[in-house]
Amino acid sequence: MRAIQEWRLEAVCREPEFSEPFKTNPKRAKRICNTCPVASECFQYALIYDEWGIWGGTTFKERHSMISNSPQLQADLIRQAKSLGLYESRFSIVDYLDRSRKEAAESDLGLIA
Repeated sequence: MRAIQEWRLEAVCREPEFSEPFKTNPKRAKRICNTCPVASECFQYALIYDEWGIWGGTTFKERHSMISNSPQLQADLIRQAKSLGLYESRFSIVDYLDRSRKEAAESDLGLIA
């Protein structure tokens, strides 16, 4: 993955007229992502750094579902996090998945939106 500052400079959402949907209109934000030349790098970043919100055309919940359903993606994320020195300090796929399962259960019970 390119350095963060490089790909973020090319992100469509950096333009002021596109920033508001990412806070208020997820469907519109996803459509904006579909036009972005760095959507795949944005998506990878969100997976590795466990970001909330819409990144690379996906929501937090969608990314969790992808990870939960793909042992290969889980292994890739662990490898990438370790290579970046994030696995032990900030990012733990086990914690990430445990939190995802807890939130999904709470959502199913109507405890969270």
